[in-house]
Amino acid sequence: MKLVNLSQLINFEEKFNLFDEYVNDIQIWPLIRYQYMQGVLDHYNDFDVPQAKSITNNITKLISYTVQTIKFNPDKLNHPKRIDYLFFAKGTYKQIDGEFYNRITEPYAELFPSRSLLVEESYNFSYCMPRTFENIKFLDLYLIKTRLMVKLLGLEKKYVMVSKEFIDFIKLNSPYELPEDKWNQISKFLCSQLARQKFIVKYITRLIKRIEPKVIFIEEACYGNRAFIVKLAKSMGIKTVELQHGFIGSTHPAYNYGPKLLSNDKSHCPDYILTYGKYWEKSISVPSQVISIGNPSLEKTVRNFNNVSLKVENVFKLLVISSGVDYKQLSDIVIKLIKQNEGKQEIKIIFRAHPLERPVMETRYKELISLGIKMSIVDLYEDIANCTLVFGEFSTALYEAMAFDKKVVMLDNRYSRQYVSTNDVLNVLEYVESAEELSEIILKTQYDNIAHKLNDVWENDWHKNYHKFLGSILN
Repeated sequence: MKLVNLSQLINFEEKFNLFDEYVNDIQIWPLIRYQYMQGVLDHYNDFDVPQAKSITNNITKLISYTVQTIKFNPDKLNHPKRIDYLFFAKGTYKQIDGEFYNRITEPYAELFPSRSLLVEESYNFSYCMPRTFENIKFLDLYLIKTRLMVKLLGLEKKYVMVSKEFIDFIKLNSPYELPEDKWNQISKFLCSQLARQKFIVKYITRLIKRIEPKVIFIEEACYGNRAFIVKLAKSMGIKTVELQHGFIGSTHPAYNYGPKLLSNDKSHCPDYILTYGKYWEKSISVPSQVISIGNPSLEKTVRNFNNVSLKVENVFKLLVISSGVDYKQLSDIVIKLIKQNEGKQEIKIIFRAHPLERPVMETRYKELISLGIKMSIVDLYEDIANCTLVFGEFSTALYEAMAFDKKVVMLDNRYSRQYVSTNDVLNVLEYVESAEELSEIILKTQYDNIAHKLNDVWENDWHKNYHKFLGSILN
């Protein structure tokens, strides 16, 4: 099966002017662009993306969900109150003293707590409560009302043919084929997105007009299915911003576009994207203005670990991080490494399965467990801070480990190369293909200094940079 280059997909959308297709003033292509492109990349690269099993909520949890959905719905705002910063956020949490903290948005929101509002969505009909931040609302009531109205009025039927015709056009002209069930999945998703636009736009418009924010932060704005929020905000003269929340780079479909869209000031992308550092800023091509700010949560965590005395052990600790994709290859390398190292240097191996692998972790990695390898589920940063070397398939955790001044090695396989090319001049990761190569690096006594590369990856002093940014767009 041939590998796919993202530039070929971008050429395809440019050739057929897909961004010019509208229905009822709704731009169609952004709604499914990411699903199509990522679907192609995953299919042709033959990736087994980890999936978590859905959890069946019991009646108690559903009652709790219903109560919180009503209690924290966005229409229940205490007034008079000035909200300058509105955040449409996803749930990326860590627990602090029994309370949940959104590590992507809360560092920014808590700078102006009384003037910031977080609007989040549930996951699997559940909210992470209690929260460290007080001024928070949940979007679910709007989504539920939208679904009910769509069902009541039979709006999906209205868009079935439109969706089918558009997907048939894509299927006919696409440079790559997809399985029929994937095409059907994309078509169904497009239909549901088109059908809900009228009502979700109505509810969000009412919210924005009510609080009149100066800036709206939209997580995953470049993915396209929140394009209506960007469009609404821009029509009202409100600045739109996306905060980097994970990997972005030259191989990420949501953050790379061709010349036609780059010159279009009416794109679905936000006005600004705030990145972790110059490395990420240089690696994407978007119509937004890209500004390096830093990573608030990582910066704080590194500082905290630097201020405490870690337990020193006279043993080499290897932290292995799985993406959950090519887990068999990763396991084989670790097993070979153990066998090759018998009677040599003492190495303690800590293995971190991908969070979505955890339900099947003991079965999937039973051979590693039988060899005495510890499966860790503690805080990622704690594992990184206490290890000597970090090894794994591509993951943003590899870059984060650099901030802890750790030796970092990436497994050079097809999955990793979807994200980081060997020809990428921006690549800051060392890589190996085998247990033999990894063993050689472990046995080296000379530590490779990577500090000169660090500032490009992680900008320092995010707090100062963020205030400077706000001053530049609000004055």
